[in-house]
Amino acid sequence: MNTLEVMLNEALAYQAEAFKRDEPVDGADLVEWFAEWRERVQTILADSPVTSTDADDAQPRTMPLCSACGGENVCADAAARWDAEAKVWEVVNIFDKGHSCDDCESSDVRLDWREEEKRAGFL
Repeated sequence: MNTLEVMLNEALAYQAEAFKRDEPVDGADLVEWFAEWRERVQTILADSPVTSTDADDAQPRTMPLCSACGGENVCADAAARWDAEAKVWEVVNIFDKGHSCDDCESSDVRLDWREEEKRAGFL
């Protein structure tokens, strides 16, 4: 188990029984514990940044580009459904047509796809 997994398990274990039983947890104690835990996590991340996961290496990520100008600032028409519980819109479909580009202000453009460059340091 790596250090970050240990830290996550520590966070999940903190007052776990009280949370599980929906019992009160002292807010001041929780804030104090979290402040100390957060500093330790920041130190771990600073000492050994996460570079990638096996899932990142297994399949390359792609990104859409405007077929007219090659720009990255493209928009797609989509359908969204309101999630009443989460109080947010969730995209349920991105349409195949109706794309536009903010870079060249073209409308109804075709999207070209290219493999995205890997960026070290973050998941």
